[in-house]
Amino acid sequence: MQRLALNTAAALAVLAVLYLAWQLLGAVLLFLLSLGLAAALRPMTGSLARRGFPRILALIVAYLLVSAAVTLVAVAAAGPLVTQVQKLARDADDAYHTVITDWPEGDRVQRAIASRLPRPEDLYPALTGAEGTALMQKFLGATFGLFGLLVDLVIAVFLSAYWLIDRVHFERLWLSLLRVERRAPMRELWRAVEREVGAYIRSELVQSFAAGVLLWLGYWFLGQRYPVLLALIGAVAWLVPWIGVLIAVAAVSALSAPDILLGEGTALGTLLPAALYTAVVLLFLERVVEPRLFDRRRYNSLITAMVIIGMAEVAGFFGLLLGPPLAAALQIVGHEWMRMRLAAAASSEPPSLESLRERLEQLQAELNRRKSPAPELVSVVSRLAALVEEAGPMAEPSPMSEMELTTDGADGHGYRSASDISERTGA
Repeated sequence: MQRLALNTAAALAVLAVLYLAWQLLGAVLLFLLSLGLAAALRPMTGSLARRGFPRILALIVAYLLVSAAVTLVAVAAAGPLVTQVQKLARDADDAYHTVITDWPEGDRVQRAIASRLPRPEDLYPALTGAEGTALMQKFLGATFGLFGLLVDLVIAVFLSAYWLIDRVHFERLWLSLLRVERRAPMRELWRAVEREVGAYIRSELVQSFAAGVLLWLGYWFLGQRYPVLLALIGAVAWLVPWIGVLIAVAAVSALSAPDILLGEGTALGTLLPAALYTAVVLLFLERVVEPRLFDRRRYNSLITAMVIIGMAEVAGFFGLLLGPPLAAALQIVGHEWMRMRLAAAASSEPPSLESLRERLEQLQAELNRRKSPAPELVSVVSRLAALVEEAGPMAEPSPMSEMELTTDGADGHGYRSASDISERTGA
């Protein structure tokens, strides 16, 4: 009865936590994003710390370098991007008037399309009426949603800095909820998940940046009218698993339409080369570059798809981007948990004193290679060395005396010494 009550209480507690996470979904997603950013930046801060930088200074330098790179890209792309968006609006208006005035005299398909488009004199009332008001409200809602997303991203960046600074205290906080014997394996599991998720995020961001640069150069060389805008769409589309290539090719097709309709380009000369180049660049990144940075094929595609669909249903496009690293984290937890269970089952025997000495020597050599190791690490290693030396005499086997050999025979007689054994066996 007591066991049933405990199982019921545990199930109710899990349901309560899930309900609370659902109610605080935005905060939970923000928390996960900040942990992911911290995991992605930790190797950089660790590398700077190993070069002699104080921890806070290494953190500041890492964030300044990343912020400078992002700011440089944003400033370089902002001017051309605004110009090309304005140009796209003008070209779309010119293409619309071309379709309205010229296509009614064209072939059957052109006449069918032109007949279904609103006339210019009807377009303005439609935009200013109820439908136009609803469309504007949707646009403003999307704009404010984007602004809120940027604010959330800034908050996540500051939270990630906190996790990087207070990693040890954060680990101690949640590990204190576990039993003592479970803390070391769970710390190892946590750091393995953090390492893998950080590698995934770094891989995706690096490839997204590479996709943007390569697409911009290719579109500019091919004479596309909106190279920066198309490159930005392709860089964001790369972050969407599996269908990112299709999204980028669809964007190229849609933004090539004004050029084709205005007679300044053709489908074979404008659309086809750009679409092929887009597909080649993104497939090259997926098939050649990505396996060298992060092998996504190690993880089950079905689980990844289910997590992505669920996150997209819950949080929209933001959830679509958070789905892949979350799916990777869940599968990493499963893999590491199974590995730890198998390793614990395989190493049922306690480690020998010699193996402990070897591990301690490796740890001391690692500390000696560091320029300024943390004092608490030096203290812990020194205490471990003292404990191993104290355990040495106790662990060494002592000579077996004759009275230490005790064996119960099948007949119930006990052989308590070697001489007793000789007498009873007639040896």
